[in-house]
Parts: sequence; structure tokens; C-alpha cells
Amino acid sequence: MSYHIKDESLQRNGDFGIRTKHTKQSDEAWVAGHKAALPLIFVTELFGIVIGLLTVLVGFLSSSEGVVLVCAGMGYVGLFSLLVVMTRRANHAAQGALNLDGQ
Repeated sequence: MSYHIKDESLQRNGDFGIRTKHTKQSDEAWVAGHKAALPLIFVTELFGIVIGLLTVLVGFLSSSEGVVLVCAGMGYVGLFSLLVVMTRRANHAAQGALNLDGQ
């Protein structure tokens, strides 16, 4: 997703991207929201890959299912937290773009 945001090929749509009330209101708000969230999108993508690999590694090395579940659970909490912050940042930037456009 970050690649498409950088080269501005991610057009406003109803299926893919950060879809909030404000990012969906105009193309300018869509672009502004996604560009503002881009650093966190990259971090979230990287975090998801790392925590997935770590969970698999812990699964092979640990004899306890509980340890694997804790690792996976912490990963889900971390990903969810990043997604919430990313969405709020995108929505705030989209609001700013809408205010500049007079909408």
C-alpha cells in the first residue's frame, strides 16, 4: 500500500485504503490523509511482518502453546494500536484538506 501512496496511484475507492468519513469526501482529502499516514503505514507493514515471523519462530522453539498465544496476542494489540493511530492521523489530515477546499 505504501508504494501506491508514494506514487499517488491509489485512487479514492470503496475497497482499499484508509476509508473514513473525511478521506472519502474528496480526492484531495484522500491524498492528504494517506500521505499524512504514510510513515505509520510503513511501520505497520513492517511490524506485521516482524511479529508474524516472530510468532512462527516462537512456535517452533517453544513447547508451550501459551507462549505462542501471548506472542500472537501482543502482535494483534500492537497492530490494532498502530492502525487506530494511523487512521486518526489520516482523518485529521483529510479534515484539514477539506477545510482548505472550503467543503
